[in-house]
Amino acid sequence: MWSSKAKRLTKIERGFYFPPIRQIFVPGMKWTGIIVSAIGEVPSLCHMSWWTTRGKFKEWGSNIMYRMLKKCKTHFAGIAVHVLDRGYANEKVIG
Repeated sequence: MWSSKAKRLTKIERGFYFPPIRQIFVPGMKWTGIIVSAIGEVPSLCHMSWWTTRGKFKEWGSNIMYRMLKKCKTHFAGIAVHVLDRGYANEKVIG
């Protein structure tokens, strides 16, 4: 899916015959969240954090997730089961 910036940059202008052919990267924010659910209950967002991999506030996603899981461990202490999805269940995180 192309961003609006990519569409604008690849538009052929008068006198410009070679538009960019490589993929255009538009940096943005990423987010990681924790959803709490129970049998017979409506799932709710417990914690959410926005982060980026560029600039002054650069952060690694694994650090964000580690802090969130640590907070859940202290808050839910033994009454919750963690389910990781979307590629988060790797050796580093499980360790």
